[in-house]
Amino acid sequence: MITFKELNKGGYENFTKDVNLPLTQNAFYGEWQIMNGKKVYRFSIENDSKLTGVFQVVKNKILAGKFYLYIPHGPIFFQDPGAGFETEFQKLAQDLLGKEKAVFLRFDSAPRSKFSAVPNYMYDGSFQPKYEWVLDLDKSDDEILAKMKKVNRYTIRQAEKLGAKVEIIDENFGNYFDKFYELISKTAARDEFSHFPKEYYQKIFDACEKDRNAFLTVGRYGGEVLLVNLYLKFGDTVYFLFSGSDDTERRVGYTYLAQWEALKEAKRLGFKVYNFGGYAPENCKYIFYKKWSGFSDFKRRFGGRVIEYGDFHDIVGDKFWYFVYKTKRLVTSIKKRLN
Repeated sequence: MITFKELNKGGYENFTKDVNLPLTQNAFYGEWQIMNGKKVYRFSIENDSKLTGVFQVVKNKILAGKFYLYIPHGPIFFQDPGAGFETEFQKLAQDLLGKEKAVFLRFDSAPRSKFSAVPNYMYDGSFQPKYEWVLDLDKSDDEILAKMKKVNRYTIRQAEKLGAKVEIIDENFGNYFDKFYELISKTAARDEFSHFPKEYYQKIFDACEKDRNAFLTVGRYGGEVLLVNLYLKFGDTVYFLFSGSDDTERRVGYTYLAQWEALKEAKRLGFKVYNFGGYAPENCKYIFYKKWSGFSDFKRRFGGRVIEYGDFHDIVGDKFWYFVYKTKRLVTSIKKRLN
C-alpha cells in the first residue's frame, strides 16, 4: 500500500542524510523558501511501510493573486515506489491543491514520470532548469585544463598575466553583500534576466555563512572589485549558485579566472562534482532556453557533461486559471518566436 507521511525538517533530514539529493530537494533549500515567506511541505513515500522516496513541495505565487505548488527536481525515489504510486500521488496532490487553493502542482522528477508532460512553451525561468552542466573533478588540474576549449585556457592565463586577482572567501560574507547585489543587478540588466529582491539574497548569504556551506569568489582588477560569485557546498557537489559581475574590463577575463579558482577550491575541499547550473543544449527545442546560449557556451567550454531532469508535469486543481496561465505562456512563446 502506497502512503505519504508529512515530515518536519528533522524527520526529512533523518531520511535524507546519506542521500545525494538534488539541491532543491534538500531540507535547507526548503528553509530558504520559508525564510522568504513561502510555505513548504515535506513528505516521505512508503510502500507497505518501507521508505521508497521523499519530496518537498513549495507554494509560489503565479498571477492575479493565485498560487501554484512545485516539487523542484522531485519527487526523489530511492527505489521503485510500487504499483499504484501515480494514483495515490494524484490524490495527495489534489488534497494539497484544495487545501492551498492552488491552480496546479508541478513536478519534474527523474526518472521519467508516467504522467503526461506539459507543452514545450510552458518552460520558463520561474522553474528549475531541465538541463544543468557539470564537471567531474576526478582529474588533475592539468588534465582539466587540457580538456577545456583553447579559448578558455588562453583567457585564464591572460587574466593572470594582466594582473586580475580572485580571492576565495569563506567567512564574513556580509562584507561583500552590497557589492554582490550591485553587480548581480548589473548582470541581470546586461543579460536580460529577472533577479530576486535584495532581501532574498541577503537571507541566503546569512544562512550560508551561518551553516558554513558556501564560499565566495571575489574578482579584482586595477584595485576594483568587479565580480562576486556565490558557491554552495552540498553532498559531493559544489554548485555555482549566483554570479554578479561588472560591465567594465571584461576583456581581461576575470570571469573565467573566477571559475577556474572555484574549480580548484572545490577539488581542494574534496568535492567530486562542480555544477555550473542551468544550461541550454545546442539545438535546444525549448524556446525559453534559447536565450541561454551565450552563458551555456561559456560553461561548455570548461569541459564536462550535461544532466537532464524529467519533463514538467502538472496536476491541475483549478481548470479555469490553469487555462489562463497556459494561454499567457503560449502568447509569450509566440512573441519570442517572432522576435
